[in-house]
Amino acid sequence: MRTSKVKNAFMQLPDQINGFSLASTRTPSTSNKYLTADYVDADGKHAIAKQWTGRHKNLGYYWLQNEIRFYKFLDQVYRESTPELLQRFPDIRVPKLIATIEEENRLVLLVEYIQSQSIQALPDAEQVKIYEKLFSYLDLLDQRFIQQSEIALPVRPMAFLILRFPLVALLATIRHPKIFFEVLRSATIFTASIPTLLTQRTLRIVHRDLNPKNILVRDGKIYLIDFELSVRSHPLIEIAHTMMN
Repeated sequence: MRTSKVKNAFMQLPDQINGFSLASTRTPSTSNKYLTADYVDADGKHAIAKQWTGRHKNLGYYWLQNEIRFYKFLDQVYRESTPELLQRFPDIRVPKLIATIEEENRLVLLVEYIQSQSIQALPDAEQVKIYEKLFSYLDLLDQRFIQQSEIALPVRPMAFLILRFPLVALLATIRHPKIFFEVLRSATIFTASIPTLLTQRTLRIVHRDLNPKNILVRDGKIYLIDFELSVRSHPLIEIAHTMMN
């Protein structure tokens, strides 16, 4: 029965999307919120699709809807402002948006497939440099291009970060027990800073899931993927979520 249900779910994937044909489906894990599949066009270009289906909109729906919104924003930025971005960050890329399907009971995102490896294999010092560069890249996207876009990106105020911090600190301690005292020290400083933080109105694009699996490298280029959790918020939230990961 379980195998039959999975097979029927796979059959819901479109055979064709914007000139790309369904090539193969990927076996979903128990924690996977989506169906994923590989697509290929007549020229041999590969793409990957992520699909949500359901009668009732759940967290998976809203996350994928948010990712679609961010890919549309990034697609617009790269189409209209490519020279400036490439001049400032010649080695940073995002997969190209190919197509989206937005229906009442289905969402589909199709983007360029990047044959690459995550930064996990790189030395720690090089990983740190990549993180610093990505922080600056996201900062530029917000400062230079957010006002030019008609696509409204979600906003999380400072109060959101403050309410999230206890969970972030707990998860960071569980995942990295060796840094317990550093987390404790940070929590003390953070708590004492709450009155000041509540007065902050700075907003920047934050990815909120900058773990090594979402940062890929190939031929000297850095590719940032998976924008499900991305929002505009205070830059501190990026540091907090990166620490949690």
